[in-house]
Amino acid sequence: MLVGASLEGKRVLVLDDVITAGTAVREALDAVKSAGGVVVGVVVALDREEVAPGGTGSTMKDVEAEIKNRAAEWEAGKTPVVGEPKVRAAVRMGDLVAWLEDQGRMEDVQKMRAYRDQYGVKE
Repeated sequence: MLVGASLEGKRVLVLDDVITAGTAVREALDAVKSAGGVVVGVVVALDREEVAPGGTGSTMKDVEAEIKNRAAEWEAGKTPVVGEPKVRAAVRMGDLVAWLEDQGRMEDVQKMRAYRDQYGVKE
């Protein structure tokens, strides 16, 4: 359920706190579409740099590909998409690990690296 102004024919930027599996972002895409809006991009505060469910690539790239596919549907529905939809993060897991390392918080760094080794994208 959306509360507020109508999204009919409007371009929408989705904001989220963190992206893990991309579930919340995909739900937002569906909600915006059902309300008649067009998602032009997604900004997340933290990209955990995790592997997409059922895949080997990152969730961020997986969600971006999905938005691009949906953009073609929106264009076909006569709702113009301006530019190519993007998914961006303010901070990535690697950035956070580097900052913690600079701060000398090695216990936190070790925990985050262990997490990344288990769930993160293998580059």
